[in-house]
Amino acid sequence: MIKRLWIVLMVALLVALPLAAQDSANTVSFNEVAFAFPASLGRNVSIVQVPGDAPTQEQPGGPVPPHTLFSIYNNAPAPNNLFEAFNAPLSVVAIRTADLAEYPMYQAQLDALNNLVSNRPDLNTFEVPSMGRLEDAAVDLPYLPVMNASQVIRAQANYITTN
Repeated sequence: MIKRLWIVLMVALLVALPLAAQDSANTVSFNEVAFAFPASLGRNVSIVQVPGDAPTQEQPGGPVPPHTLFSIYNNAPAPNNLFEAFNAPLSVVAIRTADLAEYPMYQAQLDALNNLVSNRPDLNTFEVPSMGRLEDAAVDLPYLPVMNASQVIRAQANYITTN
């Protein structure tokens, strides 16, 4: 049985699943992570194992835990870090949940995500504009990886059931 290892993988797959019926799918399998994506999203896959930052490192957004970055793209150069990956049509960041205990900002997001999934509150309460104020953080949806930015727009939030 595979452990519950990866959070962000599910979010990225949500984006890709509606497109899967439109064309053939490519599959990726590396260590304990496997997923499929529509071929229309990219012809190449870059896999980078990122050692992460020291948990005590101080920087905006906090230190980043070790992770595996999968970037799907068409043209070189391949994205090779978390921030370049956001320019790729599809990026999957796989983070072992056991590694998050040393990273308080990430652990807090995981705890909030688990709480959201367990209690299933009405997601409409999260669909309000944010102006980046501290008081707006109460209605931020949990998000991994942690980004050094506020959630300005949140729309059409839904619960999904996966295997």
